[in-house]
Amino acid sequence: MKMYGLNRFRKVISVSLLSFGITVYASHLRADAVKEGKPTDSGAASGMPSPSMAQSADQVLITVDGKEITTQDYVGFLQSNPTVISRATSSDQGKVTALRELVGGYLLRRAMYDEKLLDKAGKEPSQNDIAKAYENLAERHFPLPPVPDDKAGLDYYKTHQDEYGIPDMFRLNEIYIKHPQNPDAPVLAAAKVRAEKALKRLEAGEAFADVAADITENKLGKVTRGDVGYVNVAEKPWLESALKGMGKGQRSGLIDTPAGFLILEITDIRPGLISPYANVRDKVLQTLREEEQRKLRDAYLRQLAKTVKIEVKQDGLKPLFPKGVFEAE
Repeated sequence: MKMYGLNRFRKVISVSLLSFGITVYASHLRADAVKEGKPTDSGAASGMPSPSMAQSADQVLITVDGKEITTQDYVGFLQSNPTVISRATSSDQGKVTALRELVGGYLLRRAMYDEKLLDKAGKEPSQNDIAKAYENLAERHFPLPPVPDDKAGLDYYKTHQDEYGIPDMFRLNEIYIKHPQNPDAPVLAAAKVRAEKALKRLEAGEAFADVAADITENKLGKVTRGDVGYVNVAEKPWLESALKGMGKGQRSGLIDTPAGFLILEITDIRPGLISPYANVRDKVLQTLREEEQRKLRDAYLRQLAKTVKIEVKQDGLKPLFPKGVFEAE
């Protein structure tokens, strides 16, 4: 049997996410068994404490048929899936996506138990058990679609070429003046004064490296005289925007970020190298299959969500889900 895209977390769902959700769901099964006086297996596949162990310190984010998903569960999910962290902490939409994936993982695990693909009465499942159960669930409800034709593959490749090669890399010098997130006016003003002093020295003709070594508030930057090495600016939309239209040897003005002010200088540009479609054809076509499978999986999750009562409990999250966790905004 094929693995149904388990190797691509962002395309379908990762084994680590499945494993984490098993821990959350299984902890509720154990708690229910204790209430009913049933024997339980004390072993755990993960060191993550169950929600019931941390209720006094936790906040309940979401409940699924009364079962609590807490802040500790959410943090544990992010720690298990580091690729999600940057999205979840950079925007509300990223947080929405992360929470949907967490609740979705819970629902998929619940379905695995309900369809007897995992044994409620047995020991904690291994990652191999989870992967096999996921394969079987996928075959039943969201199978991997047929291989698309090359026209669809080439169309996708043309709009995602940066995923199939080495992107443009910019070597940057940086002067960093820090301030806390959401600073009060006096703190922000003081940081801006320090940044403007650095900018004036550069405008007066001083070498960027000399000013950086003297002024930057990045400890490593003082040692490297501002050099932060090669950076893929396309991965950071705010940085790509700040450097738009600049070339080698050019310098930015003040860039205000949530963590402080930056002044950047481009010292080198390495042009990207994109693989031809013929060399990445199989990868592109598999990606398209997994994208389509993800759509089928998401539709299945929406159906699962209709069979349970999902409630957003934390007031700060309620505006993010005006129509429900799995409904479009």
